[in-house]
Amino acid sequence: MNGYLGKKIKVKITKPLGSKYMENKIHLHNVGVADGLLAHVLGIHEPISEYYGEVIGILESNNSELIIANCISDYSKEQITALLDYYIDFSKVEIITLEYLAQYIRNSVRALIKQQEQYLFVRETYLADDYYHLVGGGMHFLEEPEQALKREISEELNANLVNYKFINTISNIFQVNCINAHEMMHLYYCEIDKAIEDGQLMTADIYTNELVWLSIDQIKSLRHKIVPATITSYILGEHNNES
Repeated sequence: MNGYLGKKIKVKITKPLGSKYMENKIHLHNVGVADGLLAHVLGIHEPISEYYGEVIGILESNNSELIIANCISDYSKEQITALLDYYIDFSKVEIITLEYLAQYIRNSVRALIKQQEQYLFVRETYLADDYYHLVGGGMHFLEEPEQALKREISEELNANLVNYKFINTISNIFQVNCINAHEMMHLYYCEIDKAIEDGQLMTADIYTNELVWLSIDQIKSLRHKIVPATITSYILGEHNNES
């Protein structure tokens, strides 16, 4: 199902905005069918008969449903929840989105983990070219960075955080498929209580990724694929931080 994210798709509207779905209740958005799946169209404020847009999210419960808008970065997960809350019980539904593409500044934590003379990276391959980033992810609302760091390491590595040291907060502005994104990344040196095998799969993210240990020479050769680029500078000591 995750392969639908970002896909352009046509929706045949079966329940237009303003139509009844229960006695005395009406749809506040257009609902239809795309590829045999129920689809919710956001951003259109009048009844329509069909729509062509991008899949910006997936609702996962007993049955998968698609969320469609003009562009994958139009709405954050929180905005999608607010717009569909009148109709969907989100206590029983999980929303899957590419959160870092939403048009707001995302706070995240990342763990710089070292083993002998190697550093742990996540290798992502779902785009046209592979790239490498550190273990970690987005912070939850009202969550302190250190709490998020412990949670992300538990979720992604099934390990416990033993020790950590704050390095810096990095403003990471980038593009994915010509879409602008902005992340404020809180970077930490971390020690964990578990050995991670090179090539081990990580399934906690939207896509299944590979955990890899990279030597300094490999980091230098892959520098153009490591994101954000500032990470390489810290590892190589170009920011006068110990590595």
